[in-house]
Amino acid sequence: MKLFTMSTSINRAFGLLSISLALTLVMFSTALAQPSVPVLLAPADSAIGQPQNLTLSWNASAEASVYTVQVSTDENFSTLILDQAQVADTVQLVGNLQLNTSYYWRVRSISGQGSSDFSTQQMFTVWESTPNSPAIVNLGTAGNFVLLAKTAISTVPASAITGDVGISPAAGTYITGFNLTDATGFATATQVTGRVYASDMASPTPSILTTAVSDMETAFTDAAGRVTPDFVELHVGDLGGKTLIPGLYKWGNTVIAPTSFVINGEADDVWIFQIAGDLTISSGVNVILSGGAKAENVFWQVSGEVNIGTNAHFEGIILSMTAINMNTGASLTGRALAQSAITLDQNAVTQPTFTQATSIEDADKTQPGTFVLSQNYPNPFNPTTSISYQVPVNTEVRLEVYNMLGQSVALLVNESQMAGQYTVNFEASALSSGVYIYRLYSSGFNQTKKMLLIK
Repeated sequence: MKLFTMSTSINRAFGLLSISLALTLVMFSTALAQPSVPVLLAPADSAIGQPQNLTLSWNASAEASVYTVQVSTDENFSTLILDQAQVADTVQLVGNLQLNTSYYWRVRSISGQGSSDFSTQQMFTVWESTPNSPAIVNLGTAGNFVLLAKTAISTVPASAITGDVGISPAAGTYITGFNLTDATGFATATQVTGRVYASDMASPTPSILTTAVSDMETAFTDAAGRVTPDFVELHVGDLGGKTLIPGLYKWGNTVIAPTSFVINGEADDVWIFQIAGDLTISSGVNVILSGGAKAENVFWQVSGEVNIGTNAHFEGIILSMTAINMNTGASLTGRALAQSAITLDQNAVTQPTFTQATSIEDADKTQPGTFVLSQNYPNPFNPTTSISYQVPVNTEVRLEVYNMLGQSVALLVNESQMAGQYTVNFEASALSSGVYIYRLYSSGFNQTKKMLLIK
C-alpha cells in the first residue's frame, strides 16, 4: 500500500512537472513568435529633396524572418504604390517616384508565428526643387505690439512681458492682473518691459490703436488668403515630432502638437500656417527653431482658438480670429495678436525683434548719462543668457538674481566699475525652470527685470 501511494505521488509530481514544462514552452514559444516593431531609419521623417529612385531602410528585428513594406501617397495608406511582403533584408528600393510629391511609408516584422504592428509612419518628399519661401506677412503697426487684443487681456501674476501691450476697442479696465500705473496716453506695469495702451487713454492713443487693430485684421486676411499651398493637411494636423521646412501650409481643421517639433530653415525663410480650426500645443512641448529660422518670419493664422499648454514654449507670430490662451508657465517668443481676448498665467512673452545690442544703442542715444538695465537675451533661455547694463559714472555696482520667493540665487557683479556699458553672462544649469528676477543696484539706482529659464 505504501509503495502504491509513493508511486501515485511520484506520478502526480511528474505530471505537474510536465504541465509546468509545457506551459513554460508555450510561453517561450509565444514570446519568440512576437517580433518587435521595426524602427525606420532612412530617409528621416519629413525629409525633402529625395530622389525618384530611393532606398528605404529600417532596423532589424531579432525575432523577424521577413518584413512587409508599404508606401502610399496618403497618410491612411489607402493609395498604395508599394505593398511588398516577404522582404528578407532591411532595405527596400522604391522606383519611379513622382516629382513634387509627398509619400508615407511604414514597415512591420513577420516571424513564423505572426507579425508585429506596423511601425510609426514617416514621410518624405520628392521635389524637382525645394518650394520657394512665401512672402512675409506685413503686420503694419500691429507689429509694434507684443500683445494686441480687441476685447480683453488678463494675467495671473507674475508674467514677464517684453514689448508694448495694446487693447481696442475695449477700455483699459479690460486689462486685468497687471496693476497698471497711469501715465499720459499710456500706462506702465512691473510685469511689462514696455508700455500698455488702451482705447480710452489720452489722444493720440485711441487713433493709433484703431489703426493697429485694423492692420492686425488685414494681416490675418493676408495670411488666410494665400493660395497654392505647398502642404495640404500635412500629417493630418499632428505636428508632434515633425520638422517643418519653409512654405505655405494649409489645414481644414484643428492642428495639434502632442510632442515637440522643429521649424527648420534659414534666416530669411518664411512659414505661413493656415489653420481653419484650433491650434493646441500640449503641456511641456517646445517649438524649436533651427538652421537660423527666426520667430518674426513664422506666421500662425488660426481661425479658432490658440491654446499653449503648461510650461510649453512657442515661437512665431500668432494671428488668431478668436482667443489666445497661455497656460501656467508657458512662454512665447513672438507676438500674440488676437481679434478677441488674450489670457495669460505666469507667462513670459518676448517680442522677436528685441536684441541686446539695439537696446543698449537706443538707450545710449535717448537717455545719455543715465543708468540702463536691459532685458536679458535670449529670453526665455537654457541654460545661459546675457544681461547688459549701462553705468554713467564711476560707482559701486551690484547685479543679483533672485527666485520668485525673493531668495538670492546668484550674485553676478559686486564691485566698483568705471562709467560704460557692460555685459554679464548668467549660467543657470543648477537652477530649476521658472521665472527669475535680476536687479541692478548702484548710486541710488535700483531696477529689476524678469527672465524665464526653460529646461
